[in-house]
Amino acid sequence: MKKTIVVFGSGAMGGTLIRAWIRHQAFAPNEIYAIDLDHQKLRQLKKECRVSTAQTPGLFLEKADMVLMAVKPQQFKNLLDQYHHRISTRTLIVTIVAGISTSRVETLLQKRIRVVRVMPNTPALVGYGMTALTKGKYATRLDLQWIQKLFSTVGQTIQVPESQMNAITALSGSGPGYMFYWIEALVEAGIQQGLSKSTALLLATQTMLGSAQLLLQTKRDPEELRTQVTSPNGTTAAGLLQFEQSQLKCMVAQAIAAATQRGKELEKESKP
Repeated sequence: MKKTIVVFGSGAMGGTLIRAWIRHQAFAPNEIYAIDLDHQKLRQLKKECRVSTAQTPGLFLEKADMVLMAVKPQQFKNLLDQYHHRISTRTLIVTIVAGISTSRVETLLQKRIRVVRVMPNTPALVGYGMTALTKGKYATRLDLQWIQKLFSTVGQTIQVPESQMNAITALSGSGPGYMFYWIEALVEAGIQQGLSKSTALLLATQTMLGSAQLLLQTKRDPEELRTQVTSPNGTTAAGLLQFEQSQLKCMVAQAIAAATQRGKELEKESKP
């Protein structure tokens, strides 16, 4: 049965999801309507995927089976204020907007409507994303399962209670930024020890990738694997000692706490 899918925002994440859904045949191109103010993004998406594109949703919104909100938090409220009266109660709303709770979406829409809140991260762009999902008051278990299946096309997924979403946003949503920062630090340190930038970058990125794969495939505890590669009085031990003396774990905990708090602030800022 043909569906109507409206996607607000065809940027990095919205565009990635559209491409993945078509590639995995979750939807046909003629079922997806991409809405964005950026003409260039829309032209590229239409050329690649043959989906319908527009700057406004037109009549597609009234008959939508699902609406994906892939916009910035600052744009989110304006969109719902503008279009809430045109969204049917039969439509499932899926939001990947950081810091916006399902109850807030339900309030803005001014009706009993099904909402699923999703927090993906940028590795979804290459099929290695990590996505957390939670449902609102009126969404069903089947709604959540359907959206989980759709987001599994860009990586791993997990269902969580909404009370954990700010912490998850801080850990995995913002996590790629931390990983890139860590790689930057490794590269700069390697250069200081005489390596070229290209060599240091390859060593750092492949080591991070390999370490993550080792954890995933062996399912062993990271502490166990760390201990295994740390010989007494060896090079790894010398490096780890510096991390301990610098209280690295404490700094990481503070960073996650700060990001979690910012998520809570975004929720408050979205309210009148």
